[in-house]
Amino acid sequence: MRASIHLLYEFGDDEGGQTIAEYALILLLIMVAAAAVVALFGGQLVAFFNQILAVFP
Repeated sequence: MRASIHLLYEFGDDEGGQTIAEYALILLLIMVAAAAVVALFGGQLVAFFNQILAVFP
């Protein structure tokens, strides 16, 4: 009986799944932010890199 109660306490204290979910949400936020930056400044970035490439023959 004590062993099963001990297992229940250990299961309740396990925060590994919560940590993985938090990292997944942070990664999702970073991906959305990166997509927004590319959508907003994509054309300007392409023009900038094309100017750099034009300097080198």
